[in-house]
Amino acid sequence: MSTTVGVNLEEDKFPQLIVFVGCWLISNLKNENDYMFVRRIVSTGFDFIDFELAGREILTNEYPDHKDIMK
Repeated sequence: MSTTVGVNLEEDKFPQLIVFVGCWLISNLKNENDYMFVRRIVSTGFDFIDFELAGREILTNEYPDHKDIMK
């Protein structure tokens, strides 16, 4: 699944998104001269023991078709 974050709802852009259990979050800019602010807000029941921050090697091995956006 791919989602474009933005503020124009008519163009299917959303100002925030939910990353569900068992899913990875990766982000990239369409214009490399732009910038982004990424933050995580967790809800009740979240435990950092369950949190895993994957490195580039793990993600490129699991998703080789997307390695170009994992610079």
